Amino acid sequence: MSRISFICPEIMSSTRIKADPGAPTMYLRKNFQAEIEKEKMGNPNLTNWFLIPYNQENHWNLYMMDLRRGCVYIFDSARDPRRTDYAWGILSLAYQVYKCNGGSCPNKTSFKSCKPIHIECAQQIGGTECGYYVMKFMLEIVTLHDYEGRLDEVTGLYSEDCTLC
Repeated sequence: MSRISFICPEIMSSTRIKADPGAPTMYLRKNFQAEIEKEKMGNPNLTNWFLIPYNQENHWNLYMMDLRRGCVYIFDSARDPRRTDYAWGILSLAYQVYKCNGGSCPNKTSFKSCKPIHIECAQQIGGTECGYYVMKFMLEIVTLHDYEGRLDEVTGLYSEDCTLC
């Protein structure tokens, strides 16, 4: 059985990140530290995936972070390479802190950050449906997946596998 945690979108918004990058970093660090504590205690209820809805410049994306595999799946219904991603630096830093503090990871000695995986996902037709698509992606992830298997075997949405840490 998988465990999914939800990260507060208000704390992870680009507005908050630009105003005070320390606040979202500390928020993620506390969530990830709780996972380390559960690992140390042998608690079987570890979070497999963190769902992170992210709003930037009136556009919603969904990040799905897998700490133990060291990857972040990025769902974007209107991908634009010109858009600056303010969340990525925060996610990468929080992941490095997780690794340095003893988080479960196959390659703890590596200085590699988490691996971004852009997902081949449904694309919005108009210019205002991104929030709907983020909710759709979250629903599919929560209801259709099995953490033991690869995501693409379950939903058919995913294009790359993540095996690095």
